[in-house]
Amino acid sequence: MPRQKKLPKNYPHRYCYLPCLETQLRVPKYIVRIENYYPDGRVKNCGWQVRYCQPSVYFSDGGKSPRPSLRAASAYLASIWDGEKNVYKPRTTARRTNPIKEPGIRLVCRRRSENLVEWYVEAMSPLPGKASRRVYVGTDRTKTMKRLQAAMIKARSYRDGMERALRAEIIT
Repeated sequence: MPRQKKLPKNYPHRYCYLPCLETQLRVPKYIVRIENYYPDGRVKNCGWQVRYCQPSVYFSDGGKSPRPSLRAASAYLASIWDGEKNVYKPRTTARRTNPIKEPGIRLVCRRRSENLVEWYVEAMSPLPGKASRRVYVGTDRTKTMKRLQAAMIKARSYRDGMERALRAEIIT
């Protein structure tokens, strides 16, 4: 009989509190809890959903404890797991052009009021969901080329730091 695959030891988990058990369960990344109820409060269906790749797969509790369905969902995730998806995009796409022709750095304007527009240079994170860093340039009246160049230097250093951190995370 073939040996069942397991998720790596350093695989990220979180703790999910379940009121029905009055306890927390350790849930792997890409597995979410689905609970649907009728309007009167009765349970319609409950289970775990694996959202690692398309199509997502649902594991029902079947009116029993959620632990067996979580084990089944974890086993399924381990069977299809082929590593973290690399979503790093080093180049800009054609449709996303901005005055700054550097990947991951863009010029942003933010309208504070009818008469006040602020300008920033934003260093975007190479991973979606991670926070980007903004460097203030000035308002329409106070922005100068010298301030823009200084903000660009800071933004480049932020972006380089984010890329180094990502490469170090991918290697380990």
